[in-house]
Amino acid sequence: MKIEIESEKIKEKLGRALEAAYPRRCPICREIIMPVGELICKKCEKELPIIDEKRCLKCGAPLFSEEAAICRRCREKEKNGLASYEHGMAVFSYTDKISASIADFKYHNHRDNADFYAKKMLDRYGEYIKSLAPDVIIPVPIHFMRWWERGYNQAALIARKLAGGLEIPCDLNYLIRVKDTKKQKDLTLEERMRNISDAFAVSKERASDKYKRVLLVDDIYTTGGTIETCSRALLKAGCEHVDFISVAIVPNDL
Repeated sequence: MKIEIESEKIKEKLGRALEAAYPRRCPICREIIMPVGELICKKCEKELPIIDEKRCLKCGAPLFSEEAAICRRCREKEKNGLASYEHGMAVFSYTDKISASIADFKYHNHRDNADFYAKKMLDRYGEYIKSLAPDVIIPVPIHFMRWWERGYNQAALIARKLAGGLEIPCDLNYLIRVKDTKKQKDLTLEERMRNISDAFAVSKERASDKYKRVLLVDDIYTTGGTIETCSRALLKAGCEHVDFISVAIVPNDL
């Protein structure tokens, strides 16, 4: 135990030394953060589009109607049998600033943004996730060609930090992406579902491993096509209950 404590102290000192030499930049405005140790600058912290308690019970998107409990998008999906996951959570509404922050994270190697995203997930939903009692946290996988180009899976970076904070196992190799697809950004829900149909599967090497309750992690929930396809793959493999959490979600009830 004493060795472990000393090891943690050494890691903490090294972390402070590295941050002093290479100051952390705000994940929103990219300015140097002061004081050292914070994950976002004070100005941007005050302007974050955090989703409050008035949110869709299905996907977690902000609701703008006092009567509705489920957003329009989820109502339409349920009518068409396209909502196989149970509960969804998102920390931020997908605004221009959040979009730019996630783009930096995904495409410009700003991997340290994962610390900020995971911290906000823990602050906002940590206790709720514990109440859902997932057996494991699984990131939405990317195709190996995307990983080769980028060098990392952005969802996996967040998932590992979230799992560490919750003390829940994180499995990076259970769910895999078996088909490379077009980028989803400018596609409709119907086009997205066709585009990623059968794009995900449980690894054949891991098929004998069974999880009952899974929490999926992704960066952005746009129409839900990716989460839906991942959920179906997990349920097909024997999972009984799938929830998800994303950094941001595109509002749809305006």
